[in-house]
Amino acid sequence: MCFGGFIKGECTGASANHGANYGPDGLRAILGNGDGAFGPGPNTHSVSAGWFVAANLNHDGTTDLVLAGGLVDGPYGLGVCLGNGDGTFQSEAVYPAGTDNVYAAAVGDFNGDGIPDAAVAGTSGLWLFAGRGGGAFKSGVMAVTLAGVENLAAAHFNGDHNLDLAATLPFAGNDGSGAGFAVLLCHGNGTFQPPKTFAQPKKPLGLAIGRLTKGGHPGIALSEDGYTTVYLYYGNGAGGFSAPRTL
Repeated sequence: MCFGGFIKGECTGASANHGANYGPDGLRAILGNGDGAFGPGPNTHSVSAGWFVAANLNHDGTTDLVLAGGLVDGPYGLGVCLGNGDGTFQSEAVYPAGTDNVYAAAVGDFNGDGIPDAAVAGTSGLWLFAGRGGGAFKSGVMAVTLAGVENLAAAHFNGDHNLDLAATLPFAGNDGSGAGFAVLLCHGNGTFQPPKTFAQPKKPLGLAIGRLTKGGHPGIALSEDGYTTVYLYYGNGAGGFSAPRTL
């Protein structure tokens, strides 16, 4: 059962795909046997995270975990658990995002130095933690003042080879006023252009990025809280998007 998230990745170094989830007993690896079935794996305790992603941070061929959370008793911020290659993870290193609580994270090279960085959504805005290499990060800096983001994803939206971000915006009131999502195009040096905002859906819940047409440019799919509608935005490859289509 998935409590806080699910990650496909090579947790054990075997040829099968494995996963990880977060539950009441901490972070647990779910080990695949190569035919689509999974079995329970080892636990990593004392981790608190509502969002985590998989990445190979130190280029050792082993999947590591980046968490928006922290230790159970604090501190909270960007959490990093380097993988041991056997389904277990090293103790978590936590990098505070000021005094913010954090809700989501995305990993990629946002400053063009070839080292994975982490973008983290905090209470007051989006923080960027530049990678040092070896799975370590520099202190976070506030990259964009965009409060209340709960979903974050990275992709190349405008063909300049700089990794950009998409983020859902918080909704308020019964009508979801002030909601939607934003696209932040990256300059390639760890800074971003002002957010381009889109009004629908009013109550964004899920966010996914990918090519929505064969051979097309990256687009954005969003679900809406309390509804079965999915909103599709087709990218034009220049940082722009179509009017939304719904499923």
